Amino acid sequence: MVKILKSKYPDLRINDSGQHIIRCTQTTGLLTWGKQINVIFDNDRMFLNLTTLGRYQIRSPFHAIFNAIQLRKIKKEFQNLSR
Repeated sequence: MVKILKSKYPDLRINDSGQHIIRCTQTTGLLTWGKQINVIFDNDRMFLNLTTLGRYQIRSPFHAIFNAIQLRKIKKEFQNLSR
């Protein structure tokens, strides 16, 4: 999963503590939106959350559709990798 996230989002700072949780963050820049990705592993399931952050780390509701599309792509890549 870490390889997939690094390839899709090379600017993210990935915190993989090895305890079934992966947290990735990209701070908001002058012309860029920030991102926050949380991955939780629970037995045979995986939960993904992708949030786009605006100024002052406020969550952006306008990117919900794009975030859902990105999550589907990540899910598909993970399924292809685990086969």
